[in-house]
Amino acid sequence: MIRINYLVSSILLCFFLIWLSYFAGWRLTGIDRENYIDMYFGVVNSDILSAKLFSSKDIFFLISSEVVNLFTDDSRYLFTLLILLSFSIKIFVFRKLSQRFYILIFLIYLIFLSSVLEFIAFRSALSMSFLLLAILRPNKKYLFLILSVLSHISSILPALLLIPSFIRLANKYKIVYLIFFLIPIFIDSNVLSFLPQGESYVNNQQGSLKAFILPCLTLIISLLILNNFKIVYTNNPNSKIMIFINNSRSLIYSLIFFSIGITPFIVTAATRYLELVYLLLIIAGVAMCKKSYINLIGFLLLILVLVYLNIVKNLWVNMFYPI
Repeated sequence: MIRINYLVSSILLCFFLIWLSYFAGWRLTGIDRENYIDMYFGVVNSDILSAKLFSSKDIFFLISSEVVNLFTDDSRYLFTLLILLSFSIKIFVFRKLSQRFYILIFLIYLIFLSSVLEFIAFRSALSMSFLLLAILRPNKKYLFLILSVLSHISSILPALLLIPSFIRLANKYKIVYLIFFLIPIFIDSNVLSFLPQGESYVNNQQGSLKAFILPCLTLIISLLILNNFKIVYTNNPNSKIMIFINNSRSLIYSLIFFSIGITPFIVTAATRYLELVYLLLIIAGVAMCKKSYINLIGFLLLILVLVYLNIVKNLWVNMFYPI
């Protein structure tokens, strides 16, 4: 009976993921959607490799565009497949981490983060999925890190932060986080201009004092959610979800401090890295919220921040009425 229920739930989940991916991908309007359509046709209509790379921005998008174009010239099939892959990897990771809480983790992610990732920036969403696999599967870490970078070039930084030698360094010397806060100060605008869309970011994405609130608040939330984590981890050394959180802690703090440091220069980059932080904190929050009132407060604050961001940016509205 248990096996039958498991099989039925798995089939229903597969159908739900397919429908959800179709719902997110099968549209011609929405934030950045026209840009993605232009990228697709820029790849398939060009005969020059350099032009294809320029249009696709990432190798994974280029290859997948070429493969899909063998069967159809409708870009929405590509979008749907990439979104389905992104959702499928995440539900796989969540399920491996916790048979008890994986549905809850996925629903929280679906409601509060997929609105800005799979429904808008699905290239970033897919890249983050590969990063989750890299944390989950240390024996295949470098393969998934490469796939992450090939899916979105901005994942170079978190990919480097997941290298074991850096994790050991960060866990031993907390001053590493201060260094990440200071690094953006020494990045010249000419260097940033070489990054994909870097020149646009430099010219149009200057930060403000108000922009500092979000990464600083995220730091407070992370400290609350991960309060007494070492004790909990010591008492549960074989827990898959605790091992996952332990392997992602240095990444969380490094990206937060880097986001604080880069906010005055490129707000968009800070926001993109914080989205990965929120994804990791959702996993940590579900696992830690019952450990103490401090952990619960941090988790509730995280949900409130995500609610605020969805409302202010009209993300939920865009899911159902693309703008």
